[in-house]
Amino acid sequence: MKRNATAWAAIPSPLGTHWYTSSNKYEGYIDHGNYIRSSSYHYYYNYDFGSGSKRTDVWHRFNVEGDRRGDAYITVQRGKSGESSSSLSFTLTKFFTKL
Repeated sequence: MKRNATAWAAIPSPLGTHWYTSSNKYEGYIDHGNYIRSSSYHYYYNYDFGSGSKRTDVWHRFNVEGDRRGDAYITVQRGKSGESSSSLSFTLTKFFTKL
């Protein structure tokens, strides 16, 4: 399986805050050529979202599954914690084209 993806952080973000990447993980498997699954996990943190001494953390995990018929499925998990994290939002736009 071949993947090419990296996580990036906004330094600075459009709002002038500084987000840093704390972890990136990738995993996946192929089941005898019939089924494929790939996941990526990304964790970020920030110390200047509001107060300069409090931390804000966010994470997301993307799962992409496909089968030999060309069907694909996406699931996403996400979380946030810390200072002003309730003001953060997450939007996923997805698109697929069958070959």
